[in-house]
Amino acid sequence: MEILKSLAITLTTLIIFVSMANVILPRNSIKNHIKFVLSLIVLAAMVIPITNILSLGKNLDNYDLESIVLEDESYEKTFNEKEYNSDFMMNSLKKTMQNSLNNKFNGNNFTVEMEGDIDIGNAIVDITNVLIEVSSKQVSKIQKVIIGDIDSNYADESDNFKNEIKDFLSEEFGIDKDVIKINYV
Repeated sequence: MEILKSLAITLTTLIIFVSMANVILPRNSIKNHIKFVLSLIVLAAMVIPITNILSLGKNLDNYDLESIVLEDESYEKTFNEKEYNSDFMMNSLKKTMQNSLNNKFNGNNFTVEMEGDIDIGNAIVDITNVLIEVSSKQVSKIQKVIIGDIDSNYADESDNFKNEIKDFLSEEFGIDKDVIKINYV
């Protein structure tokens, strides 16, 4: 917290200084050059703390191979000791799939329900069931109702769209087409 406070104070002071320098400088060609240099100083003041945070203040030159190996082993132990929630990963995959479908097939809204298991340690994803509900964003024309007869043209369009969705999910996410079920809402 102290780091953020000092960063905010430094940036605020620097920006006030740059603003005053901008007002005081005469209007000539050198003003643009000075503004450029001052902008670089502000940029450096913003980037340096970020790089320190990303490197966690560690000096990479002082690392030796043994300390890197020990840190990797401790990371591996903490990784294996933590219990990762398979449901969280499934929800993340479900949201990613839903967003991909909404982006690919823009005129429709998709909701995705999935069943399966994710083994994070071995990086194995086993999807056993995918249920996709499709609703149109657009108002569609009312279809003519014929009792006792199925409109084969509408059924063909529906089957083509379902196959297109299945193909997309199979290519993008590697899901078997047989486990994908699509319903219209």
